Amino acid sequence: DDFIAVIDGMQMDLDADIQAPSFAVLDLYCDRVASAVGRLSTQVFGLDRELGVALAHHLGRALQFTNILRDLDEDIAIHRLYLPREALVEAGIDTRVFDQANAVAPNWLGTASALSGSSAANDDARPTTPVTAPLRTTVTRDAAMAAVLQARDLPKACTWLARRAQTHYQSANALMRTAPRRTVKAPRLMYAVYHAIFMRTVQQGWAAPRTRVRLPSWRLVWLLLRHGLL
Repeated sequence: DDFIAVIDGMQMDLDADIQAPSFAVLDLYCDRVASAVGRLSTQVFGLDRELGVALAHHLGRALQFTNILRDLDEDIAIHRLYLPREALVEAGIDTRVFDQANAVAPNWLGTASALSGSSAANDDARPTTPVTAPLRTTVTRDAAMAAVLQARDLPKACTWLARRAQTHYQSANALMRTAPRRTVKAPRLMYAVYHAIFMRTVQQGWAAPRTRVRLPSWRLVWLLLRHGLL
């Protein structure tokens, strides 16, 4: 049930600080906090159910990945790091502190029927990464997260996730083109605003120091007029 999925997503944030989760856990989290809301909205928008579920899958993940990429510093300030472990490892960033913490974190995947029972399909093969040797020095997770923010190769990890976000944006856009315009006004407006934020974030990059991307008021009004009212 998607109502329960939304609550489960909130519970994931309460159960433990999410820090460098596996991509599978991140995908589940995005399905619960974003895509489930889209599935619940399908009838409200008057969308065909099958199309609406597919659109919620792709648009929900695109929006949530955008939030993650835009809010790196703000999330770490509240002890959260949503960039997936696979992205960090591929960029050469040490994840051992997070691996040890995640080893005793709640087993979200083990209790989740959402991945098989909802639209949380496996978009791309889950990259496998080698288990690294235990960390023998005492490093706090806060210190490790601060190191991630300053890591020279952080932009590589962010680009890893940005590529997947763009794929979801493209899939969502293709789906909306097949639907009657009146049924996708709200999704189209969300797409337009978030994709503009996403593109600005990508253009700015993720090298320190970063500033949080915001759209000017005139741009928001223009997008509302173009996609929400016309």
